[in-house]
Amino acid sequence: MTPALPIFRPTALALCTGVLFVAAGAGCADPSGQYNDFVERWDRIHATDAGELPEASPEASVEDVADAPIEAAEEPAPCDLPATSDVAPHYYVALSAVFSPTQPIMFLGTVTWDGTSLSLDFQPLDRFDHVTPKGDPVHGGPFTVAADGSFDADMGAIAVSGDANPISGLDIETLAQLHAAAGEFCKPLQFICGTVTGTVSKPDYLAGATLEGSTFTMTAMSSATAFPPGPVVIDCAGKKADY
Repeated sequence: MTPALPIFRPTALALCTGVLFVAAGAGCADPSGQYNDFVERWDRIHATDAGELPEASPEASVEDVADAPIEAAEEPAPCDLPATSDVAPHYYVALSAVFSPTQPIMFLGTVTWDGTSLSLDFQPLDRFDHVTPKGDPVHGGPFTVAADGSFDADMGAIAVSGDANPISGLDIETLAQLHAAAGEFCKPLQFICGTVTGTVSKPDYLAGATLEGSTFTMTAMSSATAFPPGPVVIDCAGKKADY
């Protein structure tokens, strides 16, 4: 049983109340508040005497946190690799060099896919109209595509004539590798993007410059003349070319 509160409760309250009438604020500024605080402390101190335990803290203990189940990380969506019929007839390909990313070199691309590996053929396009073929095509492959849709394509030497180089108008040659992350070469295969690594071989003033930070994109085309309207997207973040 909880012990009875001391009989001086009313007396304490009366005393403070009386003092307030004599000199307000001189020692019992808040008599009802002090009384209520006293009652609360009394009840908490003597609650265990009657078998009444104070309410537990709502905060979780260290043990509770340690024993809590760990949620598994969300699994990435599986890749549905394309059939040969899912590959577009052509792709509008943009290679954006890190030293001038918004002025990509444009190609008309063709993808050959047999279900496990792909080959890439890129025809450089005019630096001004971005649709007229210029110079010799570039071929690479075959390259293996992983089950998650990722691939690494070492294109070897990519040589582009000056009339297809919007950056300087000079002939340019690079040793380039294209890297597509998981999910890129999966259905519906309307857009492929990734990063480019390698080095520049020509022109001489750029020889040895790294391509680290460069990007590529491939936008599906229904025919060799059905070029996407407007500036092309040049990276996986959706940035567009400046032309």
